[in-house]
Amino acid sequence: MLRCSINKHLKNRIKKEMPKNFPINLIRELNFGSADGHRDGIVIEDAFIETSAVKIFCQNRHSIISGVIGSGKSTIFQLLKKKSEHLPGFENSLIVPIEEAISFKQLREVVSTHFPSADEQRVFQLIWLFQIAINISEQLDKDIDLEEMDRDGLIIKDFLRDTNSSQHYDTVIDKFKNLISSVKVKIQAKFKDGPVSISSEINNEKSKRSKLINLDKVIDACNKIIIRSNYEQVLIIIDKIDRFVSGEEYSTQKLYVQSLLELEDDLHNLDAIKFKIFLRKDLFERIDFTALGFDKVNDNTIELIWSKDEIISFISRRLRVALKTAGIINVRHIVMSTNLDEYHLSGIEILRLNPNISWWAKSLLTFGKELNHERKLGLYSKLDRSIITKIFPRNITHCSEDGIFEEISIFHFLESHFRDGHGSCTPRYLLIFLKETQREVAAYYDDNPDQEAPLIDIDGNLEWEVFKKGCVYDAYRNAKMLYTKNIEEADNNWTKNFQVFQSKKGKKTSFDYKWVRANVTGVSEEEALQFLAFLQVIGYLLVKENNSDIRKRKYALPILYRSDQACSD
Repeated sequence: MLRCSINKHLKNRIKKEMPKNFPINLIRELNFGSADGHRDGIVIEDAFIETSAVKIFCQNRHSIISGVIGSGKSTIFQLLKKKSEHLPGFENSLIVPIEEAISFKQLREVVSTHFPSADEQRVFQLIWLFQIAINISEQLDKDIDLEEMDRDGLIIKDFLRDTNSSQHYDTVIDKFKNLISSVKVKIQAKFKDGPVSISSEINNEKSKRSKLINLDKVIDACNKIIIRSNYEQVLIIIDKIDRFVSGEEYSTQKLYVQSLLELEDDLHNLDAIKFKIFLRKDLFERIDFTALGFDKVNDNTIELIWSKDEIISFISRRLRVALKTAGIINVRHIVMSTNLDEYHLSGIEILRLNPNISWWAKSLLTFGKELNHERKLGLYSKLDRSIITKIFPRNITHCSEDGIFEEISIFHFLESHFRDGHGSCTPRYLLIFLKETQREVAAYYDDNPDQEAPLIDIDGNLEWEVFKKGCVYDAYRNAKMLYTKNIEEADNNWTKNFQVFQSKKGKKTSFDYKWVRANVTGVSEEEALQFLAFLQVIGYLLVKENNSDIRKRKYALPILYRSDQACSD
């Protein structure tokens, strides 16, 4: 009885602290972050979700991070680059980022022009090793007095001088071209399957200058200096090498990435030089692992996958940070306005909740008796859902996968209606939806200035229904159009074909090669096959019946890309 009276008193008190009506004028100020991990800024830090994949990542036992577009690769890259506290275990690492969207056409031209008789893959490996050696050397030169490092320091200094590293170049290709076109140069290194060297002759016969660059010596010197320094390791993090390309560029890209993975395997035994390579899942799966062994590579790879609970947590965290930053409610308000009777927390335990603790979960688990694991997870899930229903409706009407309009819970909607042809839901999809919802809701209140969103009590939970059902549904339809537009613009080679596909599909939700050939006119048989592969790779089509021959595969539109035209009352 005492506990009930205390809880009632606290509920009334918190009700007075929360806005009686949601401040409609602040809707446009809610900051949910950016759909691009490279631009997410401070919101990444405040709203980061420690998924199961992230926990494995922080164990630092894997070099390859694979995931579909928008799954969070760039977010982790940026956090690692900043040594964020959300990624513990890398505090004593020297982070060396490589993030270059290079031209694979230009890369192939450089190799074929200057080294026409060389093994292309070996040249790619040397270019990678060249870039890695420069990036590590430049970083060491900034952070460590190399002149105090005796012979190893001199090797690095000489290398930086010989490669003109002080000059600004946009990409590694520019650096490499400048080196091989200015003097006679021989670049050599030793890989597991034997030594490799390439030589370049310049046209100017009057030039007497020549250089020998031994990349093994440079990498070995870097490794020794790191061991003698205060750093635990050099961590080379690589992103942006997996942009969409097709045709000949795609072949070069695969070979270039494959060369990197083989180089990483060659350098694995070095004590102080480690890698984190971020790759699109579809590109990773199409690489030839014959030389390395698929099982070995797979064991060295983490795939970024979002579970249903992690999807809800992502939405919840973004909403919580946005509401707190806008000064509408804080952590204490969220906890105290949620009905937690099923967890049997005592009045004293509730009173001891500290509003200044950053993580609301800690505020519940550090008081009184320790909750067991199952109750912890249930409590986290309860609070995640409570944050969402603070402003979202509890139910929403939507066109189902069976093609009928039905009412479902907002949680079922979020868990099931944002999965693409890979069965993946990504933070990018969810953020686009949140921003569209924000825009629709703000416009609704502009058009209906007499409307308010009062604070109400639903089953012991204090909530506002700020996001009206109709607004949420319209926002989802808008988001679907943006998702489709992103696919249209993902690869210029397929833009026109995709536009034709869109105009011809109508209410149709299942497709195959014959339909594409009959309806997407003006393409050859090979182009039709490549176009279908593109739609599958990017997640626009779901494989319903698989076959090694793409002509025999059966495809379906996932619910994420179905239009209202395919739905009936």
